[in-house]
Amino acid sequence: MAPELYQIEHAARADELLAALAKFITYAKSGPVFGLLPNALHAISPRHASEVAEWEYRIQRIMREIDMRDLTVALKKVSEPLKRLLLSNISRRAAASVQEEMAFLGHVKMRDVEAAQFRIIDTVRKLESEGEIELDSSTNTENEMV
Repeated sequence: MAPELYQIEHAARADELLAALAKFITYAKSGPVFGLLPNALHAISPRHASEVAEWEYRIQRIMREIDMRDLTVALKKVSEPLKRLLLSNISRRAAASVQEEMAFLGHVKMRDVEAAQFRIIDTVRKLESEGEIELDSSTNTENEMV
């Protein structure tokens, strides 16, 4: 089994699974197997497949809401896998624009990066408080079925 698939299959948490998927999807997008990924993941682990779908929706909802200027500055100080994951959840044109803008920015003060990241966090918290997204469904017992 390929290391990427092993990491996907044995991920204990959704964030570990997303990181493994981001790495694998980056590799797989260049080949003909990309269209098979949702079914393959569902066959490996239906529970993980539904978690990934939920997280993908949440990420896309957040990306639609945040200011692209904040995203551009905030991404200056994040890991490459996270950067790829976030940029893959906006249009190719928007992602190219963000990457181009990041290149033009050059060096950015850390306080400006942190301020942009905090504005994004505030947007996420606003979406959560309005019921648009649910960030930690594992600890939410309010809507749990018993």
